[in-house]
Amino acid sequence: MPVMDEFKEERAALKNKPLKKKISYFWTYYKWYALGGAIALIAVISVAVTIITHKEEALFGIVVNTSTIGEEKAFSSGFMEYAGIDPDQYEVTFNSALILTEMMSPDAVSTRELIMVYTASGDMDVAIMDTLAFETYAYSELFFDLRSILPADMLSSLDGRIYYRDEAIAERLRDEDSPADGTDTEEEIVFPDPFCPEEMTDPTPIGIDISGSQVLESTYYYPRKPVLLGIPATSRRVDTAVRFIEYLFEGSGE
Repeated sequence: MPVMDEFKEERAALKNKPLKKKISYFWTYYKWYALGGAIALIAVISVAVTIITHKEEALFGIVVNTSTIGEEKAFSSGFMEYAGIDPDQYEVTFNSALILTEMMSPDAVSTRELIMVYTASGDMDVAIMDTLAFETYAYSELFFDLRSILPADMLSSLDGRIYYRDEAIAERLRDEDSPADGTDTEEEIVFPDPFCPEEMTDPTPIGIDISGSQVLESTYYYPRKPVLLGIPATSRRVDTAVRFIEYLFEGSGE
């Protein structure tokens, strides 16, 4: 008997079988097709949900060498409300699982690598660090010159909270890394107090002491003070980063 005729007879006979028999027949002959179809459907739904629910990043920051003591979601949503950012379309996130120490531990190495990736991609808009971590990058080219991005009146209002880098020393460090004349110097470099620009040859403001911000300290605990904030020079959302600085002080009622 041809295969198709045999198949038709089985289908005809199945019509009069109880439901249990029908289910058993279907599972025996079609289970792999059903499973494959279900998996394909789940994949399509998953992709569709991801596309529909995807939100654009309004601000991304890192919080280094801290302990979380409050709700980070509340910290982010508080800023979004302050800045008038639509939570249905945008999100604000912070990576606070970063450790940077003088010892080259696996965590410290991972943190350095992540900061390099965030910087190169332009995804990082705010860097909040304790003094140890901030000093690690102070004489690199990681941070913006705040004079180029902050309004003059805002910069003036932060007098006493500004962290400076001496460009004369930064240039000297660059020369020592790759000396043009092939020589090397063993003269020790003495770094001036970063909060005393009058002690510097060419002071550049690169950081802000945000210690005492109530909205910050309600979410993150820093045993070492001051807590410093810098805006990476590769940030693609500088205006929002500046608004975040305002939030840290105005949102705290300062």
